[in-house]
Amino acid sequence: MIEEITQHLELIDEGLALDGLPVNDRPFHAAWTFVREFVIEVDTGNGLQIPGELTEFVSDPWFRYLYTHIEEWYRTRYGTRLDQQTPRTFNGVTLIASTPFELNVPVSITYPGVPGETVWLTYPDSVLNEEDVTKWFASLPNMACYSQKTRQKALQTATDVASKLRAISCRLTGADVSDDVARGFLSGVTVHLESASLLILREEQEGSFARAQWELQMTCESAYKGLLQQQTSNFTETHDLFTLHDHALPYSLSVPRNLLHALPRWREAADLRYGQGDQPSVIGIFKWYQTVLTIVAEVLRNLKRIDLANTRIEIRKAPWRDV
Repeated sequence: MIEEITQHLELIDEGLALDGLPVNDRPFHAAWTFVREFVIEVDTGNGLQIPGELTEFVSDPWFRYLYTHIEEWYRTRYGTRLDQQTPRTFNGVTLIASTPFELNVPVSITYPGVPGETVWLTYPDSVLNEEDVTKWFASLPNMACYSQKTRQKALQTATDVASKLRAISCRLTGADVSDDVARGFLSGVTVHLESASLLILREEQEGSFARAQWELQMTCESAYKGLLQQQTSNFTETHDLFTLHDHALPYSLSVPRNLLHALPRWREAADLRYGQGDQPSVIGIFKWYQTVLTIVAEVLRNLKRIDLANTRIEIRKAPWRDV
């Protein structure tokens, strides 16, 4: 490994770690950072070259050479963890015969393109006809042990949940997040929704369903406030979903207001979080979960965004990996 490069990598890697970047994404960002911070000129044999913008040098042989050495440093440092890809899934929950099960829904699909050169990427906003939703269960029970009616209902429910999770993910992925406050709210949608599903899955822990409801409350708030901030550069500082809904009406006519009546009012949700009031059953919390999925998917439909639903994008193999 070239010593002049190595001496900077530990500090660069720590910075990327503090930014929350997964290990498998760091070699490229480390190479880019190294060029940006430490490379002044490059002698390619045809005269000196100033690196310039990333797009100006990312395909150049000298950058591929640099990337190869930096990736080698990362492989020595992290071993097989470097090959662990960050899963592109949206984690949710569904019910089979009143028992919660974890769903890991892939939010994008890749198809082969030109062999060895390209792949096709698509972001579906629902479960496709050719897909088998049972493959997304983290732990699928023996379905033969259930009646046909129960199996059909379980499949329909899981498909509905997965489709709404995909719609939410697709709309968030294409959203305009140039406003920092809107970006913060919209990123909270995924965090709160996945937290709610994890709490529902902890059925044996007392109070988990009540706390899940607060996460569902915060999911709705994040969606409404993100929409308001994006559209008006301002959001209403309230927990009341009816107030948020009414303020967002000019931009969210597709959201049925009556759906909010199926959820606890925010004060009830807050009381539940602290163990006050009637604790929800597994059926009750799951109905709230399904309602929130519907509400949030519709709120996010109205974001300023690129509509990625079912768009197919052909992606060329990363040029810096061609050594």
